[in-house]
Amino acid sequence: NDYVMLEADRGLDCGRIVSICKLDNYKILLNRLDKNLNNKELHPKLIYKKMPIIELKYLERKKELEIIALKDCKLKVIQFGLNMSIINCEYQFDMNKLTFFFESDYKIDFRELVKELYKIFKVRIWMCAVEKSKTHYLKELLQ
Repeated sequence: NDYVMLEADRGLDCGRIVSICKLDNYKILLNRLDKNLNNKELHPKLIYKKMPIIELKYLERKKELEIIALKDCKLKVIQFGLNMSIINCEYQFDMNKLTFFFESDYKIDFRELVKELYKIFKVRIWMCAVEKSKTHYLKELLQ
């Protein structure tokens, strides 16, 4: 259950090691979970180092900032009258990217929302659609 610093989308992130397995076993597991994976290539993330305890305290502050960001984004969605539900959000550990997870029955043009969120948070904003049938998995993962 060690925390590690790992490669992320154009930056660094923090993750927790919950188990160790061989790549072949990992592929078998993923194939069971998603039969469409056959055409995709796996790219395990590079682990840079074990996180020092002092840096783990930073996770508490990150969580506080995520709560604020979630509230602000929900208010902006209402302000812009967008037909979407913001489920959760997550800062990348290096605080260079903020991902908002949402669900909607319709295609959403959220370009103005993203511009407004960028003005507020001054980081790269990423909107990630979540299938309604999989929302409960996301909520479990992000808690």
